[in-house]
Amino acid sequence: MRNFVDDTLSAYTNQSDPYVNTSSVDAGHYLIKMYSSQWLWQKYHLKQHELCNELGVAPSNCVIFGIDHLNKYDEYNRGGETNRLCLSSVLK
Repeated sequence: MRNFVDDTLSAYTNQSDPYVNTSSVDAGHYLIKMYSSQWLWQKYHLKQHELCNELGVAPSNCVIFGIDHLNKYDEYNRGGETNRLCLSSVLK
């Protein structure tokens, strides 16, 4: 471009002086310090197991899902051998 336009995109893409959103970096560091990597699992895994038992499905390694190996919930099939039920809306 012949004339420099000082806008957000230019600030972000300028390699000699890259744009870094330090507010977001600070917020991210705060959250990393505040919550352990196991926080979500520790908070919800008992509820996940309870819901999976009620629904007759197996809990997945990811705390927000239940896995239907018996094809009771075919409407949740995504092309695989099992059906994945998302439990996030009821894990409160």
